[in-house]
Amino acid sequence: MNNLSQLNNWERQKAIFIMYCAERFGFETSRHTQIGVNQNSGYTWVWDEYWPVSIYMPIDCELKMMDVWVCWTNPEDGEEHEQSLFSFHSKEHLYHWVAQLEKTLYQD
Repeated sequence: MNNLSQLNNWERQKAIFIMYCAERFGFETSRHTQIGVNQNSGYTWVWDEYWPVSIYMPIDCELKMMDVWVCWTNPEDGEEHEQSLFSFHSKEHLYHWVAQLEKTLYQD
């Protein structure tokens, strides 16, 4: 994990909360886990090379689970698909959502 010390206090609190929610949801962190802030949106994010999504919180939010979002990015065109992490009832449900999005890559 890197970059935690480079975040301001609010961003660091959000990153720690995101990691808590991710682990509670069944995602494991690894030496490949990265933390950062999107320079365009200001969103605080956590990503791991073994996860199919990045997990983030917007600027204007509270440290509540309903404010934690996931984003899957289409590797072909960069289109982003976002959903509240807690709209999924399990990690398997989230993986199914990703699989459905990935299917669209190979239709034609």
